[in-house]
Amino acid sequence: FAGFLAEAMAKHPRKKLHIVSHSLGGIVTRAVFAGSHPGFDPDRIDRIVMLAPPNRGSHTAGRINRLFPTLCRFIKPLPELTSEKTAAVHQLPTLDDFEVGVIAGKYDGKVSVELTHLPGQADHLTVPAMHTFLMNKKVVKNAVTSFLAKGRF
Repeated sequence: FAGFLAEAMAKHPRKKLHIVSHSLGGIVTRAVFAGSHPGFDPDRIDRIVMLAPPNRGSHTAGRINRLFPTLCRFIKPLPELTSEKTAAVHQLPTLDDFEVGVIAGKYDGKVSVELTHLPGQADHLTVPAMHTFLMNKKVVKNAVTSFLAKGRF
């Protein structure tokens, strides 16, 4: 993802970029900001919108991790996404220097609303949606557009 962002920055050298992510993509975004990547300049990022991100982990990941530990061999990020304070997701930057908006699904089933919150977020919105197709909701599309334009849902 850092390479993709670096390419976009090179292609559009005078523009700031926005990031819109879904689920684990929000965690990948935070991980990019944790490291140093050639061609990636964090100062070129404007606003970030995260859809259903497990910013503080996921109870579902923890439950699967406990009940089916052998699955972790096939689904590598599961132990890193639990809501336990020792999980890797809790060690990533919280993006305090950026305007971050978070949209959660009330009926998500994978990431509870309270675990989507990110310290320092500029705004948070809960919509009546499930996890997988959250981004297809008209209310979500309108909210993303609003946040990218104004920094608020």
